[in-house]
Amino acid sequence: MLADFILNPIVLRIILGLVGFLIVFVCSKSLIKKRSSTMVSAAILALIFGVILLCEAIIPGVLAYFIPEAPLSRIRLLVAILSIYMVLLTFESIRLTQLKEKYALLWLIPCAILIALTCCPSIMVEIRARFGMEFSSQMVAVMFVAMLFAVYMISMTLSNGESKISAIAQRCAILEQRIEELEKKLKEKE
Repeated sequence: MLADFILNPIVLRIILGLVGFLIVFVCSKSLIKKRSSTMVSAAILALIFGVILLCEAIIPGVLAYFIPEAPLSRIRLLVAILSIYMVLLTFESIRLTQLKEKYALLWLIPCAILIALTCCPSIMVEIRARFGMEFSSQMVAVMFVAMLFAVYMISMTLSNGESKISAIAQRCAILEQRIEELEKKLKEKE
């Protein structure tokens, strides 16, 4: 009986509208405070989602005009939107100096490739003809190569950092020994 009440189209629209309004209210409040860049980007994404929920609650079926019919086109649209969001988030992180440019490339290059693949289906058709891959396996392959490259770059950075830390520790030990020797000489002179 409760399930029938909740699954009623009017009740669903009211719930969608309330949830959408709540998300828009909370995200707007968060955006006004602007705590950090990741919080701002997450609030913007949630705000867009809340506006979409509100639009769907007010005018049912409005999303049908923007979302393609074919499931593969829906996936392409979602991948493009997420890639564009990651590009914007990366640029925002660079602007706030939370992310160095060399690491930003680890995010920008795969996102650019994903955007190109989703916006130009002819590229995907050519890849499919040459390698016999479907859209989802193409996306997985692109992300796999990007993640391998990212892991390699992170390991190189960690290795360089460890060698620098080792050199600094050795230098500190030498300086401590020199300070102790100088203190002993100073005590002897006194």
